[in-house]
Amino acid sequence: MTDPTTNKALRVSTEGTAGPYIMVPFSQLDEVRKLLEIRKIAYWVSDNAISINGAPEVIIVNLGRGGDAGLVQSILDNAPVKFEASHGIGNEEGQAMTDVTTNKALRVSTIGRVGPYIRLPFSQLDELRRLLESHSVTYWVEENAFSWNGAPEVIVVNLGRGGDAALVQSILDNVN
Repeated sequence: MTDPTTNKALRVSTEGTAGPYIMVPFSQLDEVRKLLEIRKIAYWVSDNAISINGAPEVIIVNLGRGGDAGLVQSILDNAPVKFEASHGIGNEEGQAMTDVTTNKALRVSTIGRVGPYIRLPFSQLDELRRLLESHSVTYWVEENAFSWNGAPEVIVVNLGRGGDAALVQSILDNVN
């Protein structure tokens, strides 16, 4: 995630003794909150936003002493790109990637396998691959597609033992 005022990536700071924190442009607070809440990351927001020398206001998002700075940095680094109105595209929210056979949002599952996985129509495999690769997500595809009772073929994409199911779900839920 990029700070629109500096065009630099937002960084989780571990300076000091209170635990990791993020200095967030006030204009991006809702977006950062959404990312943290989707991942069930505990945080609290400082009471006051500050502006130095007339610059846009910044607010502190505290992750607490037990906060995982590396995990939160990964979440920020892999956040789906949100188009800004300043780019002439409008302020569009991402939409969930849907299964073309059911019109339901694709879901990352953690049930019954070694690691998280996504089951999707084979016809959407290339689209999912491009999406995962654009976010540097490691995955592997099972060798065989399968079909039940003449339905379209389905394939399984595995995210591996260390796969971050919540992060990938966030990516699937915010396809632009």
